[in-house]
Amino acid sequence: DEAGVLQAAMVLRHHPVEAVIVDYVGPLDSPGLLAQMVAAARADLVSGGTRRIRCEANHPGIKRALQRAGFRLYRHPGRFR
Repeated sequence: DEAGVLQAAMVLRHHPVEAVIVDYVGPLDSPGLLAQMVAAARADLVSGGTRRIRCEANHPGIKRALQRAGFRLYRHPGRFR
């Protein structure tokens, strides 16, 4: 935030072929923050040359944030690419 206090963190595994959003640590009741974190993770991985990004999520708020950032549901429930 503006005061320099860490609000959330996202763990990413960089790989040129398929990167993974591994974990999110932060409030789940803040859709704007979740959307910012997913968008920032996506931008970071894409700028690093990743061709595909994968994430598995079961929390409805995280699922919505992934979809808003352009991720699509995969064949299996809770998996996004």
